[in-house]
Amino acid sequence: MDMGRHDILFFPINSGEHKGEWSTCMAECHTNPSDYTDFSCGLNGVCHEHNQNDMDNKHDDESGYFYENTACFSCHPNGEEND
Repeated sequence: MDMGRHDILFFPINSGEHKGEWSTCMAECHTNPSDYTDFSCGLNGVCHEHNQNDMDNKHDDESGYFYENTACFSCHPNGEEND
């Protein structure tokens, strides 16, 4: 897929803070090639790491926070810290 279209249709992986991070992300972010709804937000160190301890501390004042890929995406759909 053209990464520019991926930005528009799904997630901004070719712009913003994620620009230049996606050279191998199609294999790393989408580890199940038969189901692209199954993805990683860096929780396993893909592309860039989101260490659980660091993320837990950063979100300690966020009601309903939990360390899970779809939860990350639901709060940060544009991949920005302040989404």
